[in-house]
Amino acid sequence: MRDRVKIPAKHPAWPFLKFLVSLGTILLLLWIVDWQRAGQVLGNVRLGPLCLAPLLSLAGVGIGAARWSLLMGGAGFRLPVLEAYRGYLYGWLYNLFLPSALGGDVIRVGFAAKRSGCGIGPATVVVLTERILGLAATGTLLVTGALLFPHHALRMLAPFDDRLPLLLSVVGGACLFVFFGAAILLRGRAPGPGRPRTGKFFDALSPIRHLTPKLLPGVILLSLCFQFADILMSLLLAKALGLNVDLTVFLLVLPVVYLVTALPISLGGLGLREGSLAFLLSRFGILASDGITLSFLILLARMFVGGIGGLLQLQNSLKGGGERPPGA
Repeated sequence: MRDRVKIPAKHPAWPFLKFLVSLGTILLLLWIVDWQRAGQVLGNVRLGPLCLAPLLSLAGVGIGAARWSLLMGGAGFRLPVLEAYRGYLYGWLYNLFLPSALGGDVIRVGFAAKRSGCGIGPATVVVLTERILGLAATGTLLVTGALLFPHHALRMLAPFDDRLPLLLSVVGGACLFVFFGAAILLRGRAPGPGRPRTGKFFDALSPIRHLTPKLLPGVILLSLCFQFADILMSLLLAKALGLNVDLTVFLLVLPVVYLVTALPISLGGLGLREGSLAFLLSRFGILASDGITLSFLILLARMFVGGIGGLLQLQNSLKGGGERPPGA
């Protein structure tokens, strides 16, 4: 009998390396910041947009919760929108410090499995489906922005001007592949009597295969609105700082930032998000120091939303019913 090939597990030093990447990037950004300039910008901050931005972020979480609840319902499990909203806030909290951008998703999987009684497997499939649709929505917004405002795309990707059509074709094709692949998947049915089994992989996808195609447009629309709400939140914070950046710029810049943040080389995208945002905004005449200031303000807004999740969890803990991470 041949020896089985063992797949090496993730090296235990990998989280530490992610920490070093995040720490090094943050220290570099702090060194670049012109603190006198940052003080002047923050001293003239507009309180209206500053206070409205976190509220818009909370509204975006509500959109994500509606999508999650819709997907769970289509899979045959009940997760009310308010419960999904609470679970999203918990996930947002743990995303701030867990050593992965998917850390909050793990918390939401445990939350959904407990509240809906669906089990870890189906809850994981639904949350991963959310993640895939979110990435597809991000790419769709990027391609849409590039097609509507090609002059901004050319300015942002100046070193790659001659390859821009190819880049847009690849990204757009990937998004269409994800959306139409999801549509085909949702139209399928789980194996039944007289039908051949499709293997463990497709059996694991059975909760999603029970979804009706009628749900797909609504889920896609919610995914697009979810991403767009975060873009509007960032725009409000830019207006609060008095930066001369319009929505068309953010419609191109932020999807790229989200895709960069998805790279698993830092702690929850910390450092990558701030550095890429400052760099891309500099292509539109925004000082690097101002871009970094904006990026840290966006981080504070995310921490505000996560803090609300922490308060809700503390409240549940005091009542004796707090959620804990799976395996805790």
